[in-house]
Amino acid sequence: MMTGQMIVDGKEDKHTRVRFTFSDGGRLLYNDQRRFGQIRLVEQLHQIPHFRKLGPEPFSKDFTFEYMREVFPKTSRPIKNVLLDHTFVAGIGNIYACEILFQSKISPKRQACRLSLPEIKSIHHNIREVLKEAILYRGSSMRNYRDGSGKKGSYNERLSVYARQNQSCPRCKATVLRIVQSGRSSFYCGHCQK
Repeated sequence: MMTGQMIVDGKEDKHTRVRFTFSDGGRLLYNDQRRFGQIRLVEQLHQIPHFRKLGPEPFSKDFTFEYMREVFPKTSRPIKNVLLDHTFVAGIGNIYACEILFQSKISPKRQACRLSLPEIKSIHHNIREVLKEAILYRGSSMRNYRDGSGKKGSYNERLSVYARQNQSCPRCKATVLRIVQSGRSSFYCGHCQK
């Protein structure tokens, strides 16, 4: 949930809580440093209440511009908070929400209901583009994140604004700002993200 990892054919360490050994000799390790995770055996994911509440996956056929156009006018919450809401769209974390909004040139403080149709279209496009690039670079290993093979990701080396407070915006050279929204850090360029 917070820090757990599923590693294929990796080395066990002091945080390995469960080991699955397959008939071909392969192993799947479940590591959980903080012991917040859970393992459940169910026939269908919808049997777990959390999964019944999830919005569509960003690459699914259900996550369309039309879907976003219907949802955004119904909420006055800041767009950053909407992107982090897993009942709206599943799986966008704080790092990627900051980067999506930077690529879209939209302030994280903007109310979702006040976005124009071209802005909504830009966000939809950039959700997929940012996530595709993050997947290509195996994710962001800011602290202890590892992918399914146990390797660190390198997308954090490509970040435009996340964790770059007081550094220059790569687009306009203004200073990257940091604010706190719903207990999470938001990084953005106050000059080119309107």
